[in-house]
This record gives sequence, structure tokens and C-alpha cells, in this order.
Amino acid sequence: MARVSYKGRTSADYAFTVDSLEDPEIQELRDLVKSRNRACNRANRAIGYKKYATKGLRIRPRGPRVHRFAKDTPWENATHYDVYIREYK
Repeated sequence: MARVSYKGRTSADYAFTVDSLEDPEIQELRDLVKSRNRACNRANRAIGYKKYATKGLRIRPRGPRVHRFAKDTPWENATHYDVYIREYK
């Protein structure tokens, strides 16, 4: 089940947090992004240049880190995952 928590978040790209990579919310969001990207690509081809940027999902593992100063949690140690929507320019 997806949940949203903006505590400690500095990214405007944050969408939600899930406990499992098999969560159906991830697939639903992926399908929405795909359909939006198809429409953007179709519009860009129609006008002849890239005016509309496409988007993609980024999933980051969260949980205990191996080292205190490590930037990311290793995938095998993740207890939950943050989902972000990023824009490709």
C-alpha cells in the first residue's frame, strides 16, 4: 500500500513510498506516465521539435545504511522504497 510522507523530503519529484516493489500503485503510476509520454511524443512529432518533455519513474531504496555516510541504502537492505517522477528534458 502506498503512503505519502513529506517529512524530510526536499525533492519536488517525490510521489509516494511503498513497502514492496510489487505494489500495484507503482504499476498504475508507470502506466499513467507511459500514456502521457506517448501523447507528448506524438505532439512533439506533429510540431517537428521537442516542446513537451517526457517523464520517467525512479525508485530509490530506503532503510538502514551500511555505512553512516553512505548516500543510498543497498537494495538488499531496503525496508521500503521511495518513488519519484523525474522529467527528461
